[in-house]
Amino acid sequence: MSSCVETFGDKADPPVLLIGITMLSWPGELCTALAGRFVVRYDLRDAGESTFADPDAPSYDLRDLVSDASEPRLAQYALSETATYRRVVLEVGTHVL
Repeated sequence: MSSCVETFGDKADPPVLLIGITMLSWPGELCTALAGRFVVRYDLRDAGESTFADPDAPSYDLRDLVSDASEPRLAQYALSETATYRRVVLEVGTHVL
């Protein structure tokens, strides 16, 4: 599985994870306006530029979507593996909390 991820800001700043269907759920202007935060937005599986599965037999479930939004998985985008992300959720992303 390959997720398309985009980041804004300085990795040393407190991280914020924006969860939506696609990265474009969160306008770039908003991400830039969150100055003082390290912003991470990404495309959910089967959305945007992330990997697509067979729509008739997807190889993942809701638990996998939750795992995609977990700190260990996202630690690669922050300087600290112990960083705690603030999550902001939109649309279908509410199911991923």
